[in-house]
Amino acid sequence: MAWFYQRFLHNSLLDFLFAGFSIPSQPPAAPGSRYFAQKGNVVFRTGWNEDDAVLLFSAGPNFNHNHADQGSFLLQAFGENLVREAGYANYYQDPYYDSFFKQAIGHNTVLVDRDPASQEVADTLRFPALHQYPHITDVITSRTVGMVASQLAPVYRGRLKTYQRRILMVGSDYLVVADDLAVNRSPAQFDWLLHLPDVASVKSEGDTAWYAGAKAALAARALLPAGAAARVESGHIPYAVFNPSAPAEPPWNPAILEFGTAHPSETARFLVILAPARTASGARAVVSGARPIDVEDWAGFETTGDRRDIVMLRKGAARRESSFDGWSNDAAFWMTRQAAGGIALLAAESVTTWKRGGRVLFTCDTPLSFAADYRAGAIELTVNAPQPATATIARPDGTLARLSVPAGQHDFTVR
Repeated sequence: MAWFYQRFLHNSLLDFLFAGFSIPSQPPAAPGSRYFAQKGNVVFRTGWNEDDAVLLFSAGPNFNHNHADQGSFLLQAFGENLVREAGYANYYQDPYYDSFFKQAIGHNTVLVDRDPASQEVADTLRFPALHQYPHITDVITSRTVGMVASQLAPVYRGRLKTYQRRILMVGSDYLVVADDLAVNRSPAQFDWLLHLPDVASVKSEGDTAWYAGAKAALAARALLPAGAAARVESGHIPYAVFNPSAPAEPPWNPAILEFGTAHPSETARFLVILAPARTASGARAVVSGARPIDVEDWAGFETTGDRRDIVMLRKGAARRESSFDGWSNDAAFWMTRQAAGGIALLAAESVTTWKRGGRVLFTCDTPLSFAADYRAGAIELTVNAPQPATATIARPDGTLARLSVPAGQHDFTVR
């Protein structure tokens, strides 16, 4: 608590409440990722230092004064807010409050038929009859990987049959946003939005855009839909910036990055990779190094270099074991990292079997999600099971370890 207190300006009330603190100041244990199930909020973080990456995600019921922001997320890395949203605006004075700041267009989500008010405010938990609100359907908060899956369709005014948004955060290296949407009625246009701090610091070329801030940069590349071109538009500066007096220096004009479908369609899939880095060139190198993959059952990408990553999203809802490059599993969403000639990381959503070259890596008697970090003869394993399960995982030496997994998220060390 002393560590937390020292991060803020002091005032008389806080000084009174925390007076005489004799406990030594020490930061919380890293990394500190958390899932707040009732509110539908997830925090992924790589640690508590200024340069660590922090991602906030929201999908859940209304708890009063909510905006139409389901599925939106924020990102800070290397001491700078890189992904933001329209932000605070005065309820009564700002002329854009109702039409922009509180609507879906003011947040990092998807618009349907270019409607700024594509979402309505979600229902509340207070009344059982009001149950139309998004849900987080799966989450993993391991030391290395953050992974969340959600269903956002309930707030899209009956237009969508389904809207699944998944986010994968791999340390501070990159994050992946994967969206699958299907309409209820006629074909629709879909536009994927990302709010950035300053339009003057954003550049784009083809399927890629990048923002260069004072301390850090962010690059975004749309791997799907194929041929998507980045569009950058100006957002709105809150009225409060100019009231009651104009600022001494011209304020930043926020930016909105958009990737859209080329034509109205009954379904849409977005796969966007975002890379924070200290420099724009570093961020661009990460996203440009991703090679898109589009095969029968999978859409995703792979990276090359000292660490080879593969990230895959299953096409369609049918569960079956499918293969790519020697990897075979029945997951909805998965990733691998290979380094120094071996497996460094495995992560999957809703999986029962995983093999590599015919060798069993993981099995389970019921679908569950996990992240496995391979370290010096041991595996640090985080498992999220919807119900009690029995699983096996291959140790680094190839022998199989059997695990009894209770319902919920649990950590194991496998040697």
